[in-house]
Amino acid sequence: MITGQLLYVTAAFVSGIAIMFAYDVLLILREVVKLNLAFIILEDILFWISAAFAEFYVIYRFNEGRIRLYAMLSLFLGMIVLQCLIGRRMVKKVTFFIKLLKKYLKNLIEHCRMKLSKHRD
Repeated sequence: MITGQLLYVTAAFVSGIAIMFAYDVLLILREVVKLNLAFIILEDILFWISAAFAEFYVIYRFNEGRIRLYAMLSLFLGMIVLQCLIGRRMVKKVTFFIKLLKKYLKNLIEHCRMKLSKHRD
């Protein structure tokens, strides 16, 4: 019994980490590809509905669908731990790197276009 509850709490903690990691990836994509507010709202709604279904699966799988306060606290603790340890920094660094790569590729493509247009003349 205790082993099952410990497994349930651990699964809730890990799913909290996974949900926040997935949301951080979504934030990175949002920074790289600018979208309008309506699409961002729709994206958030779909993400959190998906996260709720994923968490429901954890609850159903590990505790036969019974929601326990300690498991929900473990879920939120997993989310908070990820955000405090790597979340915000990861989003900033990966976004910076992708934007830098995007700028480099844009310059490379422009340079190649100039070379090709000189070759044609």
